[in-house]
Amino acid sequence: MAAQLPDFSALIAGVPAAMQAIQTWIAFRDRKRAAEVYDDTFEQALSDIAVAEESSLIASIIPMHSCKNMGNDSASNSGVDASIS
Repeated sequence: MAAQLPDFSALIAGVPAAMQAIQTWIAFRDRKRAAEVYDDTFEQALSDIAVAEESSLIASIIPMHSCKNMGNDSASNSGVDASIS
C-alpha cells in the first residue's frame, strides 16, 4: 500500500492570497477589506487546478519522513543541530 502524499494546497493558495491582501492594505489601509481580499483570493486559489498541480509536485519531491515531521520540532527529529553558534 502506497503512502498518501500530504496536501500542500493551503500553503500554495496562501501565497497569492497574502500578496493580494498586502497590496490591498497598502492601497487602502483597511484591514477588514484586506482580510476579505485574502479570504476571497484564498478560496479562488484552492479551486485552481494549477494550485493542485503545484501541491502534488511539492508533495512528490519532499521526502516522506520530512512530511511526517512537519509541525514538530523537525530539527530535533532529523538529527540536525539547529543551534546557532
